[in-house]
Amino acid sequence: MKALRELLNDRRRAQRGSVLSAALIMVAFLAIVSGALMTALSTNFLLSTDLVNRINAEAAVNSATELGINRLQRAPSLNSACPTPVVTPTLNGLTAVATVAHCAAVVDRRSPSSLLPIATTEPFQIDGTHAVLPGLDDYVVMDADGSVFDFPFGSSLPRWNLTLGGTSTAPPAVMPDPNNNGQFFDLLPLAGSACPASGYCVSVRSDDGSSSAPAVQCTLQTAAAVNTQPAAARNIPDVAFIADAGGNLYAIDVTSSGQCEVEDQMSAHAPIVAGPMVYPCATSCGGRPSDDILVITSDAVSSHLASFSFTTNKALGRGPSIPLPWAGASGLAAEWTALPSRLAISFAGGQMAMVQLDTRGATTLTRTATLTGGIADNPFWCHCPGSVNLIGLGADNGTLFVLDTNLAIDTTYAAGHPIHTSPLLLQL
Repeated sequence: MKALRELLNDRRRAQRGSVLSAALIMVAFLAIVSGALMTALSTNFLLSTDLVNRINAEAAVNSATELGINRLQRAPSLNSACPTPVVTPTLNGLTAVATVAHCAAVVDRRSPSSLLPIATTEPFQIDGTHAVLPGLDDYVVMDADGSVFDFPFGSSLPRWNLTLGGTSTAPPAVMPDPNNNGQFFDLLPLAGSACPASGYCVSVRSDDGSSSAPAVQCTLQTAAAVNTQPAAARNIPDVAFIADAGGNLYAIDVTSSGQCEVEDQMSAHAPIVAGPMVYPCATSCGGRPSDDILVITSDAVSSHLASFSFTTNKALGRGPSIPLPWAGASGLAAEWTALPSRLAISFAGGQMAMVQLDTRGATTLTRTATLTGGIADNPFWCHCPGSVNLIGLGADNGTLFVLDTNLAIDTTYAAGHPIHTSPLLLQL
């Protein structure tokens, strides 16, 4: 009995041990499950926080990028330099900065992949003229054998064309006909067979605004080649100014028939290579409306900016002349057609000069710069969108320069071939 009693007692202890072990196992299991659950929850909390932070950062960056793209889309076109829309929006307590690393002109893939020929003709070696006058927005251009084309601006079909023969020597000029509204005079500098009397002339043609080729109005025979664009007077509407390479400045009546009537003629004492640039006299005009005329003279030794005046008594008068820093002046561009204004002057050696004109027409040399490559033609002064003033010019090393008004380089483009004509900067 005693042995049986002891055996029963051992079984009770064994059962209590088994229950305790089971309880411990369950506690351990619950601890493991609880730990895993807490780990999972902690991980999810961390991942959720990281995801929220990442979304906040991406939202700030996206906002900066979208604002930068929006500003690029509203930026001026190719007239200005590569825009730099630095934007720093703050979103979700974060600030993102968007800047332009690089930009380049890209042609719309829907645009024609090749140039559209608009005239089958001899080479165009002289700048054309964009004539914007009341009732006229045309592009007039002359080719190497004296053929002239007038294209309504933006059209590939000419309004009229004519062949004069000889050789074109300078860009044509267009001025209103003072006696007939909606009609115009085209002044066409020529040399050779078109000018039998002296070999050099300016043919004045009367354009009635129709598709008919303009008829002869008068012809000015000049002593030397006219290598610069003629200019219309500002205060006397029937007069135009013409300069030749012999240094002669002519004031002619374009309304006269046959041989253009020369109102007055004066020598600048050196070849005229740029101008005439005409400004209406603003102050100290002697009680009579007059024009101030500026020309650039240059030879192998020196260059000068020379001034003249022309009054209603139809007489030219000589004004002051200032020396320019280099010989070999090659072109001229004006900021405004009224005083005060600034002049950008180019030189064959690649130099540039800036001259200030005050309200009286007095001239002051203000800035100079030297570029790479020679400059053969006029600069172009662009009043670009956004009130930006830029000066474009081409060089014989194939570089198109865009300068600011301090004559510092704003942008350059490698054209790949020498540039011997004046560029034209247009708003796209």
